Amino acid sequence: MELNLFISETEKGDISMKKLGIFTLSLAIAFVVCGMAYADEDTICAQVITYGQNPETSEWLTFPTPCEVPAEWETATVLPEAYDGDSFYCVPDFDGDGMVNKRDLTLKKKGAKQEFDTWKKDCWKAEADCGDYDSNGAVNAKDRKAKKADRDKGTREWQDKCWLPSMTAQNETEDISETAKVSVCGGFDDADEAETADGKRSLSEERLSWKYNKSKKLLTLVNENVWLNCCGEHSVSASFNEATGIYEIYETDKAEMDGDTSLRCRCECFFDFKIKLPEITSDSITVKIFRVISDSEKPMSAVWKGDLNPGEGSGDILIGKRSGFVSAPSDGGMKYDTLDGAEIGAGDDAGNEAAREIEEADIIRIDGTYLYILNRYRGLFVCNISNPDNPVITGRAPVIGSPVDMYIRDNMAYILVSDMNQPVYRLMGGNTAPGKTGSGSRVDAVDISNKTQPRVSGTFNIEGMVTDSRIVGKILYVVSSEQLNYYFIDGPMIIEDTTTADDVAPENQKPERSIFIASIDLSNPASIQEVDREDFEGSAEYIHVTEEAIFISSGNGYYWDTRESTITYVDISDPNGAISKRGDINVKGRIEDKFKMDFYNGYFRVCTYQWEESGLSNLFVIDTSDPDNMRQVSSVELAKGEQLFATRFDGDRAYMVTYERKDPLWVIDLSDPVNPEIKGELIVPGWSTHIEPRGDRLIALGVDDTDGWKVAVSLFNVSDPENPSLIKRVSFGEENGWSSSTAYGDVKAFTVLDDMNLILLPYTFSDYSSGNYRSESRLQLIDYSDTDLTVRGWISQKGSVLRSRSFEDRLFSVSDDELQVIDASNRDKPIVTGKLRLVINITDFAPLNNGYGIQVVSESDGTRVFRTVPLSDPESGTASGEIVLEDAGSYSGIIANGNLVYVISNHYGQEKEDVIRPDRNYARVRVLDFSNVSSPRIRGSIDVPGNYYNLIKDGAVISPYSSGSGIIQVKDDVLAFPMVDYYRPIYYYEDIVLEEEGEISADEDVKPQIFGTVRIVSLADPDSPELASELTVDVPGSKAYFAKDGVLYFSYEETIENDDRDRAQVQYFLSRVDLSDPPKPAVLAPVNIPGICVAISDDGTYIYTLDSEWGAGDDYSQTYSFNVAKLEDDTVLLTDKVEVDNYFGNIIIADGLAYLSGYRYWWYAPESSLTIVDLADPENLAVYKNDLPAGGFNVIGAKNQKVFATTSGGVACYDSSNPAQLEFEDFRNGWYSQIVFSETTAYLPMGYYGLWMKGL
Repeated sequence: MELNLFISETEKGDISMKKLGIFTLSLAIAFVVCGMAYADEDTICAQVITYGQNPETSEWLTFPTPCEVPAEWETATVLPEAYDGDSFYCVPDFDGDGMVNKRDLTLKKKGAKQEFDTWKKDCWKAEADCGDYDSNGAVNAKDRKAKKADRDKGTREWQDKCWLPSMTAQNETEDISETAKVSVCGGFDDADEAETADGKRSLSEERLSWKYNKSKKLLTLVNENVWLNCCGEHSVSASFNEATGIYEIYETDKAEMDGDTSLRCRCECFFDFKIKLPEITSDSITVKIFRVISDSEKPMSAVWKGDLNPGEGSGDILIGKRSGFVSAPSDGGMKYDTLDGAEIGAGDDAGNEAAREIEEADIIRIDGTYLYILNRYRGLFVCNISNPDNPVITGRAPVIGSPVDMYIRDNMAYILVSDMNQPVYRLMGGNTAPGKTGSGSRVDAVDISNKTQPRVSGTFNIEGMVTDSRIVGKILYVVSSEQLNYYFIDGPMIIEDTTTADDVAPENQKPERSIFIASIDLSNPASIQEVDREDFEGSAEYIHVTEEAIFISSGNGYYWDTRESTITYVDISDPNGAISKRGDINVKGRIEDKFKMDFYNGYFRVCTYQWEESGLSNLFVIDTSDPDNMRQVSSVELAKGEQLFATRFDGDRAYMVTYERKDPLWVIDLSDPVNPEIKGELIVPGWSTHIEPRGDRLIALGVDDTDGWKVAVSLFNVSDPENPSLIKRVSFGEENGWSSSTAYGDVKAFTVLDDMNLILLPYTFSDYSSGNYRSESRLQLIDYSDTDLTVRGWISQKGSVLRSRSFEDRLFSVSDDELQVIDASNRDKPIVTGKLRLVINITDFAPLNNGYGIQVVSESDGTRVFRTVPLSDPESGTASGEIVLEDAGSYSGIIANGNLVYVISNHYGQEKEDVIRPDRNYARVRVLDFSNVSSPRIRGSIDVPGNYYNLIKDGAVISPYSSGSGIIQVKDDVLAFPMVDYYRPIYYYEDIVLEEEGEISADEDVKPQIFGTVRIVSLADPDSPELASELTVDVPGSKAYFAKDGVLYFSYEETIENDDRDRAQVQYFLSRVDLSDPPKPAVLAPVNIPGICVAISDDGTYIYTLDSEWGAGDDYSQTYSFNVAKLEDDTVLLTDKVEVDNYFGNIIIADGLAYLSGYRYWWYAPESSLTIVDLADPENLAVYKNDLPAGGFNVIGAKNQKVFATTSGGVACYDSSNPAQLEFEDFRNGWYSQIVFSETTAYLPMGYYGLWMKGL
């Protein structure tokens, strides 16, 4: 949609200027009209009220921005004191279509929101000068609040003083009616009054009665029982909309005003609006009733729309019903207590038209013969299920971020993506605005018309983290929340000189929590449009959605300290997507899931739990007849000392489950909202976590804790609410074992198929009954009827079952790992008839010399699979062969040597049942031969005593301050296993005596043994690997092991005397072992070096070290340096050093550059950086510091001037061709486990996210 907001000189001259009061408009579309003028223009075209004097009339008019004052007019920023006029410049027809209607108000609010969002992003969050809205010298939360307040004030003034009068005047001018009357409390003699069966008029029902006079072609309509404030000017008019062919009736309630204050009574009356429409034929006509209340937050709303057939003569239509009653009080006034009006904010589709359908998102959808699966790792899968037993993946659309939910309609998929990148507040001594890494979410619109090539066709950014969403009618509503992180300071700290007291005041140190809601119009898939946005303070947790409103629950953001929850009413009654925040109300306790909220017959019901008061469960009933002033009308308090679990509302009833040692099911009667009543209680063991009402039966998912902890399904009879009963409970899990269900956290995983009388229950169990740990995920089939639950068969699944569905005569079971097709014709013995592997967990990778690579796949049962895949398609290519290791132990890594692969895993010795001996742990090296890719085979193996937890590969991270227990490839077929600074304790249980000779009995004093050894393993004979030699390392603190050209290097430290300020000091030495002949290692003389050696130059001439030294003062501050030293035989000469400003932990040396990334705690670093040292001239180092996006930056590898680093949400690749200006090049979502380089490609196995191949 394109809006032309410029107004020509001629057009301005044609606009009637009415004296309607000073209009201090904060024009919401200013930035859109004039651009971001503050950045590159002399004139600021933002929210700057400017006064212009008409040279012809000398009249001063108010303009919302200086851009809109005619060039020849005199301007002023304040109204001249001598001028007492009060005219203002008003354009009520905001969209310029020649009509003043509701669309103008909607677009006006949207424009104001767009301008505010632009300012917030480009000024406030960027901490630019334009973000200092209150001009106090600091950009902080006060600026945002002030800007938003002015936006809302300006829009409201334009609505009240410009749009509403013009719209009302227009309707009166275009009135086509012959007779228009308003009567208080009825009284039209010729109206067909609606009467109840006993002849009395029902005041609780708003009705539209009509009568047609065929001879006069006159249609008389009376809208009866319209409840409005008793004080105000009431009128009715009608017009015919030629564009839509609809007769529009406007019922107006205009408040008398005293300045900005409306003068209203504290009572409501019912009114009848009567109108006669001439020249009406007997053909069917469409009528739409609008109600205009001048002082309402939402002044105009459509309350009914429908068709009338005058040929029928007369009719009577129910528009809305009130659930309360009206009585005359003693003072004779028309006052009311608890009146509940017609259905809240009835929209354009109310009345005779079909209701707006409400659709909830999910991660799988079946549409025709296609199944759409939203996988959290690999994005959107499109699967052809026309032959259910042979499902086929036809296409995939990757998603960057964390996909959480999806909608499918009109050949489009709308995917909600939530990112975990939260901003951080910089406390004290700096600005309190959030860092530049603000959290963000998205809605990706994916075109799925081509099932083989789904593609993202559009993206809508959403602030904060997605809370939930719904499609209502044609509009997608997305609710999100932003919780800014902040940390308390334990002690005093120095404040910068430029910081003012206001900047560090407590109210500015606590960050704002914001709720955002956006609406997106999906009616035209070819042109998806965002309609509206709204934001307000709070932290959204759950939502409940009706056709007219979204109820948002908000806590304080901390589970353990939520004493109150806030419920906010957001009006979405406009079917075109306009959003309006109405009122809110606080209730005691915390709302713990979406099923604890419900709207029914004008009342909102909510269940909460209070942690204080020894635990207290509550049910509150809230009257929403006035959305701006919701009020609690009743409550129920129950089960003190017990925790609230499952809750479910079902019409006039609520079911609540609490638990302490047994599970009470409470039945609560809500038929009288003002006087809810506990009808019944049933106590059974365990508790329920979710309830599915089925008439007078309840199907409940829960926990059976009578024998271990097991998943349970229960069937309850609630036909007699005063005597609920348990019909049957069935539990799942091995004896003395443990089981859980994905449906505990996501109830959509729990499926009840009513047409099949079948329950599909996902659960995972684990136990040690056979002496070994085992775990398995299953989908369990359970038959149900009104009288019984019957346990049937089950199928096993890779990964936990997330969803199950029925399709034709098959069942589908979906996990993160796979899709399975199930034939359940024999429910006792269901069989899997088809399956699709969706993702595999690629934990490692190595390229071979034969054009293939090795994928290492970790299965959920602990099995490791080594698959040969072509390097042309190493991620998804079909495996030519594979080796399965079921006893893989604790996997450490693989090392490739030609077409051989060395697999290293850790194993833990436990020779006696009650004794654990860590000194008998060992690393196992297996040799796998992939020379024949279709028939790989296992060659020899060797066990190397000791604990070895990580594997250092060529190009991988060297961590100089970590333990030296890495495994190093010294030569192609030689591995070194450092086992240094290791304690050899014996752990034992009480009363156990080790009887073997030489062992220690349990009653002796056990002291740990410290030792250091480096074991050298030769794999020259793949069938018979051998321990070639052992080196004793008798120096403490050895670390930073690495190898170069057959030489093993490591650093160690020796303590020397304290300095003159009594601070500890050490000297570092470099030790070298020549392993060119592995059975005969040659130890070279150690040399003193400046710090810890992290790498050596390709020619072996220079070493690179990282050092720390005490500061010059008396404190314990340190300075850090990166050093280059020349190694000449047994001497070292320092050639250059550069001070660095951080305690770097990860250092990569590649392509003549050193890449340094640090250990600084990320919450103290609003921005990350990478320091690059150019090593081309060892005597004159050049240092470059690159600022990078916040969110954590950890360099993991570099080659060919491509540097890879972990960052927020994944791994990024940067081009370092110009070290002074690092250029972002690529990003992959997910986590990495290794990085391996060939000459042309970097391979990053990223677990379930796949394998990233990045060309170098």
